[in-house]
Amino acid sequence: MSPGPVPIQLRDAIDLGHASMQRIADGYRIRILLLKGPTLERQGLRPPHLSGDVDVLVSPDRYDDFHALAEAAGWQQFPDTFASARFTTHSRTVRHPGWPQSIDIHHHFPGFLADPLTVFDLLWHRRAEEAFAHRVCQVPDAAANRLITALHALRGGPQNPRHQRDLAHLRQSPLTGTQRDDLVFLAHATGCAVTLETELRAWGVDIVPSAQERSAPGLDDWRDKVRGAQTPALLWWTAWRRARGLDRLRVMWRAIWPSREDMLRHRPGVRDRWADIMLARVRRWGRSARSLSRALGWAVSHPSIDGRQPSREQVAEER
Repeated sequence: MSPGPVPIQLRDAIDLGHASMQRIADGYRIRILLLKGPTLERQGLRPPHLSGDVDVLVSPDRYDDFHALAEAAGWQQFPDTFASARFTTHSRTVRHPGWPQSIDIHHHFPGFLADPLTVFDLLWHRRAEEAFAHRVCQVPDAAANRLITALHALRGGPQNPRHQRDLAHLRQSPLTGTQRDDLVFLAHATGCAVTLETELRAWGVDIVPSAQERSAPGLDDWRDKVRGAQTPALLWWTAWRRARGLDRLRVMWRAIWPSREDMLRHRPGVRDRWADIMLARVRRWGRSARSLSRALGWAVSHPSIDGRQPSREQVAEER
């Protein structure tokens, strides 16, 4: 009897996943940048950490092409929940039955408020190379990855210890004068001079956002994402405010009563039995109640909020 397939270890799968995505891109001349992951450790931007997925930033003008090619290679889009279909618009998650990790395919990266293609072109022009599974892969350079890491950590919220460690690591990493000047240029060019203003100053970067940058389209969206990380119930409040007509009732209902499919999809340990699903819902109500009063207090004092997009981490908190 021939032996069955040997499961791929996650660490190996991450390297092979990088190489696999780069192979697809190279074969069809699609520009991609492989974000975060082991590259951050190699560039000294975060402590050692085993990634659970592979993040790919695709040139926006070829995004649909790349997604279709990934699907043709066996990577299938993870089914949306009611929440993720509304909240997670910057990327799609795909999974393969033979691989332990997922792939997040990004159209743009939240926190960069400049035009997505303009941002990609700039990051591509200054890209670096890293080898994964003996294949040369295109990655952001250290300065760009520093900004990406900080933006991702801020969206993860203060309750996430790993993201807080990442921010602390960046604050403790010294920069030369030339590196600080480069970050000033890059922050202005990508539109994160305001979204990362506090972190940039903590790194000793003398950033002075312009009045235009302080009123940039998308800035309020970003601020709502960061607030939502601290007060998860605010996400459903913003979704309700953005909805119209009967859709508001649907948002309210799913905030209170996620479907059976959504509960099973995002709580893998829950058995497909009525009592177990009901217990999971009750526990979710308990988590939500802890932030509901804060969300209502903030929403009352900010009546202009209109349901802007949160991060995947924030959506997961509310599932």
